Amino acid sequence: MLVGNPVLSALDQTFSSKLQELDLEPIKKQLMQSGWTRQQTTWAINRYKMFLSVVYLHPHTPLVPTQEIDIVWHCHILHTRKYFQDCQMLFGRFIHHEPDFQASRQAEQLALDAAFAQTTALLVQYFGEAALDNAKLEQSDRSKRAEHQPSQQKLCEKGYLRLQRSACGRPNSSLQAC
Repeated sequence: MLVGNPVLSALDQTFSSKLQELDLEPIKKQLMQSGWTRQQTTWAINRYKMFLSVVYLHPHTPLVPTQEIDIVWHCHILHTRKYFQDCQMLFGRFIHHEPDFQASRQAEQLALDAAFAQTTALLVQYFGEAALDNAKLEQSDRSKRAEHQPSQQKLCEKGYLRLQRSACGRPNSSLQAC
């Protein structure tokens, strides 16, 4: 389990305990219904928890998740009440997520790329290179034509999700509590 990792000495025991208590079963079910295997889902959930740890450790740093982490984050957000309660439990405030699909100017794209590089470096710093390995995502046979979440289907078919920057970010201005 990632929270038992000795590399995480920077995380305090309270946050680590809360992260272990985090129930993401509804999110796991949703991801598997969209076509991810149990193994893919487990890895993605673990990476999402790693990302949440980095959010906790660096609350004022612009962070941009990988596509895989972002998909899990979006699934979590869709459970609005649960997401709100989980944010309150983990951080004591709501963590906003603002998609940057409109980031069309070159300066905005460069800022997202820099934030992604920084996020990746922090994940590797705290969790090692294995945190972002290039294992290819394989679709399960039963759901190659999953209609539940076609955008996830397309992303999975492309293969190496983990090291591609998401189109979403969390700018500094979005850190304010609700």
